[in-house]
Parts: sequence; C-alpha cells; structure tokens
Amino acid sequence: MKRTKQIITCCLVAFFVSLSLIAKAGDVAVSVDPTQNYQTVQGLGGNLVFYEKYFTNHPFKQAIYDTIFEGLGTSAIRIGNWAQDLNADLSSQAELVREAKQRMGDDILVIMACWTAPASLKANDKLTGTDNWIKGTLRKGDDGKFLYWQYGDWWRKSLERYQAYGVFPDYVSIQNEPDMDATYESMILNPEESDGVASYASALGAVNYMLGDLANRPKLTGPDVLGIGWNQSQKYTDKLDKSILGAYCFHYYHSGVNGNDRYSHPDDYVESMQGLARDYSDKPMFMSENSSLREKSIYDPVHMAWTIANGFNFNRITAYFHWSLLWGGDGTGCVNVDKPDSTWSYPNGFSVQPEYHGLRHFSKFVKKGWICIGISANNRDIVSVAFKSPDGEDISVVIINKGSVKHSTTLSFKGEVPETGTIVQTVPDQNIWSKTISSYSSTSDIVLPPMSITTVALAPSRVPAPVWLNPSDPVVWENGGLSQIEWTYNKKTPDSIGFYWCPTAKVASVLSSSEWTTEDSLFSWKNTYALNPDKSNRWGAQTNMNEWLEYDLEYVVPVSGAIIDETSYDGCGPILSYKIQYYDYVEKNWASVDSGLSIGPDYKASFRTVSSDKFRLYIDSAGCINVNHFALLPEEQMLASLKTETSYVWNVPATLVSEGRFSIKAQDVESYSPEVKFVSKETDVEQLLLRSDGVVMIDGALLIDVNESGSYRLIVTDVLGRVLLNDVVLLNEGRNELRLDNVDCPILFLQSVAPSGVIKKYKILNK
Repeated sequence: MKRTKQIITCCLVAFFVSLSLIAKAGDVAVSVDPTQNYQTVQGLGGNLVFYEKYFTNHPFKQAIYDTIFEGLGTSAIRIGNWAQDLNADLSSQAELVREAKQRMGDDILVIMACWTAPASLKANDKLTGTDNWIKGTLRKGDDGKFLYWQYGDWWRKSLERYQAYGVFPDYVSIQNEPDMDATYESMILNPEESDGVASYASALGAVNYMLGDLANRPKLTGPDVLGIGWNQSQKYTDKLDKSILGAYCFHYYHSGVNGNDRYSHPDDYVESMQGLARDYSDKPMFMSENSSLREKSIYDPVHMAWTIANGFNFNRITAYFHWSLLWGGDGTGCVNVDKPDSTWSYPNGFSVQPEYHGLRHFSKFVKKGWICIGISANNRDIVSVAFKSPDGEDISVVIINKGSVKHSTTLSFKGEVPETGTIVQTVPDQNIWSKTISSYSSTSDIVLPPMSITTVALAPSRVPAPVWLNPSDPVVWENGGLSQIEWTYNKKTPDSIGFYWCPTAKVASVLSSSEWTTEDSLFSWKNTYALNPDKSNRWGAQTNMNEWLEYDLEYVVPVSGAIIDETSYDGCGPILSYKIQYYDYVEKNWASVDSGLSIGPDYKASFRTVSSDKFRLYIDSAGCINVNHFALLPEEQMLASLKTETSYVWNVPATLVSEGRFSIKAQDVESYSPEVKFVSKETDVEQLLLRSDGVVMIDGALLIDVNESGSYRLIVTDVLGRVLLNDVVLLNEGRNELRLDNVDCPILFLQSVAPSGVIKKYKILNK
C-alpha cells in the first residue's frame, strides 16, 4: 500500500510538472509602442563576396537573382574591392550590383569592403596573410615609413575603376577584419602603429585624404573588426578621427563568451552591444558580417533572427549584413550555388538554405527608412523587435520564441494601428519556412511554437489590384464595334480609375551596319532577342565608328523612350557618342530624338513622343561596340477616366489594328491585362490580291491589286487611329496606281462603299 501511494504521488507530481510546461492561451503579453522611436533602418541584406563568377556565369542566374533579391526583399548588399590589379575585369561584380538595383531600386545600400591591398604594397608581397613570419601588413618605403599614401592612392584609382563599370558604393570599408591574419586575402592593421605593423587609423586618414574630390565619393565606415568581444571595436574606434567616418561597422563573430558556439547564444552579446550603443551613438552602426561558422543546425534561422533582434534592440544597429547571401560549393549561405560547369548537387544548380528564412523575417517586412520602435514582452523565452514605416501606417513585429515551450500572445499597441495584416512563421521542427499561416486578428491569439520565428506584418487596408475578367488570354477583338472591358476588386475600390492602352513594339526584322562574330559567337546578334529582356545575346560591330542597329516594327508605334544596356568586355571600351533615331516619313530621313556621350549599363532615355515603324541606335564613336540590349518604350495612351465600376463598355476604333495591353491605374493599384490583339472584321468582299511584297508605295504612288472593280474607301492612318487620308476611290480589277501626295504612312485600310466594313489592313512598303 505504501509503495502504491508513492507511485501515485510521483505520477501526480509528474502530471503537474508537465502541466506547467504547457503554455496557456495568451500567456505572453507583447506590447508595442509606435510613439517610442529609435534608430532608422538603412538596410537589411548580406554579403556578395567570393564566387562571383559562379553566379554570373550560371545558366539559371536570373532565378538566383530573383530569389536572393526579390525573394528576400534585400535592401543592403556588401561587396569586395577586387581591383588589386587595376586592369582586372570587374564585370561580375558590376552585374550583381546592377541586378540588385534593377529589382530593388537604386536606393539599395551598397557597401564595399577591402580584403587586402595590392601585393606590391604589402610587406609579404602576397594578397594573403602571414608568410614566413612576415606580417601581411603594409610595406615600408625606402624612408622607413609605411606606404599609407600609396595605399590611399590605390583606393582612389580602384574606385574610379569600379565607377567605369557603373558601380558606385555608398560606403567603403578600407580593410575587412584588420585584426585577422588569415590564409585567404587579408591584411593586418593594428589600432596603433608599431615597428612591424601599420596603423588602421593612419591608413584610414590617408584614404580619406586621397579620395579628396572624387566624383560620387562614398562615405567611409570602419573599423570592421572581427567581433565586439573584449572591447575589440572600442580599441580600434577610439584611435580614429571619427569626424571622417559616416558610420561604424563591426562583425559578430565573437562576443567574449562561448567562443566555441557563440551562434547559439545571442544573449552573450548583449553587454558588448549595449556598450557600443552607449559609447558610439553619434553615427549609424552597421553589423557587416555574421554567420554560424560551425556545422549547420536546423535552428540556425532562429539563432540568426534572435541575434538580429538583439542587434536592433541593444546595439541600435541601422543595417544588418549576413555572411553571406550567396555562396558556392559547401551548402552554406542564404542561397548555395553549384559551380556552373560541374555536376550539380541541387535541381537547377542552387538551393535555398535555412538561414535564408531567418533573414527574410526582417528583410522582407522591414524596409529601408523604417524606424525601430518600442516593444516589450513579459516572458524570458520571448525576444521581440518592432518597426514602423516613416508615415506610421505599416508596422512589422518580429517575435522569436527561443524556449522549448509553446506560448501564445495577443499583441497590444499604444495608439491607433492598422487592424489588418498577415502572420508569417518559421518553425524548423515542423518544416515551416517563412510561410504565411493566417491573417492577423486583434482578437485572436497568436501561437508561438518552441524555437520559432513569427512576423506580424500590419498594413492599412489598401486597394487590391483588379482581377481582369475580360480580356482573358488570348484575346482577339474585332475593331469597329463595342467591347466590354470587365474587372473586379476583392475589397473596396477607389473613387476613380484611369483606363489606358499601350501598344506592343514587336520587331519584324533587325538590321545592322555590321556584326562582329567570333568562333564561340560571343558577339553574335540574334534578332529573336531584339526586345527580350534576356540579355544573353548582344550586338558587336566590326568597327568603332558610324555603326547602327535598326528595328523594323510590325506597325507604327508611338515611342517615348528606350532602354539600352552597354557593358565593356575583355578590354572593349565604352561607347563615346550615340544617337537614338526614328525614320521620319514626312521629311523622308532619319531624325534624332536622343543623343549623348556615353551609355553604360541600363541607360533609360526619355524623349518626345514620335510615331514610326523604324527606329535605330546609331553609334558615332566608341572604344568598341558591345550592346547587350536595346528596347523601345511605347507611349501609354489614356482612354478614359472612370468612376468606380466593375465593367466598362468601350467603342473600339475601326482603325485600331494593333497588339498591346490595357491597364487600370489608381492609388496603390496598377494592373495590366494580358496581351490584346485587334483585327479587322471579316466581310463578304473577297480579299485583295497582293503582290508578294505587299502593298508598295513608290515615289508617292500606291500600287495595289484588287480582284473586283468597284468603289472603295481608302483610309491611311497610324496605329492609334489618327486619320491622315480618308477618301472614296474607284479601283479597277488588277493593278491600280494611286497618287498619295504628302502622305507616307505605313498603315492602309480599304473599305467597300457598301456597308460591308473593313476588308483588310496592309503595311506599305516604301521602295
């Protein structure tokens, strides 16, 4: 009996202990105070250092770029300065920066860090670190002084080299980890100069001076040391002339505690973080590198998010750069990329790694310019951080449950906040990776699983993009009649919307003055890619003067701009003088609408609207010619300003024969229909008999064959329906020659006098 009682007692104790480990509903109070404002976020992202050519030569690189930039919502990148040889090819780095900005905007934060000075400026004559006990630091000159000024001069020249490739960093760090003597590219610079090691402070001062009046000069940041433990950052920073710095930066690779597995113990950093925030609050703080540097764990995303939250809360960092966004070969990085020409470990040659999702909870839902705001939680298992947009209309709350017990919470806010939003969660144990799990409700508990990340992204109710009901893909509409355009909204609609039409600039043929083709077709031109954003094909001319690339469009299109991408390859110099031209059918010559002295990557030209079916890029002079991409931008035409409606009946002009898209635009709304095509009505009148080369105009005479004599209405117009000639003419069976004085337009319509409608449209070929 005594033994039975003991067993029952033990079972009851175990039962109540287990109950204590089960969290009650709403057991954690998380309070957000949007009125309490702290630092402004300058960027969230990571490093694109090493393996650059893996990425830029990869057959699926566009998918990789989409994943790492758009997928993450990246607003900050850090690149290396690899211009130790000032003649080095920097195109891979330029491509990475260009692709990031194309997707995320020109305001993305770009930092450039240097891993080493040129070997000629180093004591060990190598890009790497220590060699035979000779420190990999700056060399001394014949006068016994370190080559600080030569180092500063190299920095200026290297930045000029990058600028020639279109790379303009916002900040530069003159030496990555000056306290790390490594077997890879590195250079030692101590806080103070000694007989054997140069000074970081002196090197920074020399770079600052030598940059002088450099155009588009970046700001300086530093000291970029290995970690924040043992007051390492302070040892360097206190020796600097802080007035020349635009920001402080450092890494989180050590905290002074738990050196063997510091990644799993982010709270060990808090004391050092608080010290930095207290001592150096006069400038922005960048955390420029952090990663596990150990065998991977499924909880790495949680540890990463925990670290980021602590960094914003205690360190008051303004930017966080993970190491690294992309990596090659060993399964690390946010996205791991296989060598392009090897046997792949992953489908399509790349794989999203767990840490991607730890970063995404911040980078996707916290934008550049947002403000870190007040937040508190009443449970030691819970780490939380919150941000708001500058106008206060959007709020993102990130909650990390770092404990082994499930919790739940109902958020509370000070003041008015958005009531709508989404909940995104990462739960490694459940194989849930930054997944939207539900909509946010202010009255419902949010479940916080053990070792999980939860982001609550709140935003005011905005007008969703309309869903097109008609047109649907594919659409062919007959002109000269009424067509009903239909769309729907999921929620409330704006008071009014704009209804637009934009024709498509489809290329019928591509001509060029000359082509440069090598054995591997490196410079070959393929006209199938003429207006395709895919820049895998390019045009190279045989000479460097008076060369041109011409597009002959299928029909007349009003054009108000163009996009040109020009990149130097293998020593090929830039374009020095160019024109964008169209064929003027009135003046019967090529007329220029844009010109300049250089193009470079992703140049966008805007000019007065001109209508033609022939456009060309004319190169007056160049080092050599290498055009990756030339695209025309048709002008968008507003058809109507509409009140809130679910459908609109539109009278399609009888003369509109074209392809393009409709669009609806309103505040917070921009939606495009699928491609739409207009065609002429079928009639009882037999089709015209044409010569093999179509309708031909020679010296103002229109030559046209018909198979039946009769009266016809002749209409000459452009693609938007602007009538240039409208008259009834008598056509005899067979060949007819008609004079069209002062009319030279490539779109022709013929109608019978009887109400049978439009027979057909033709393109006039000028001989």
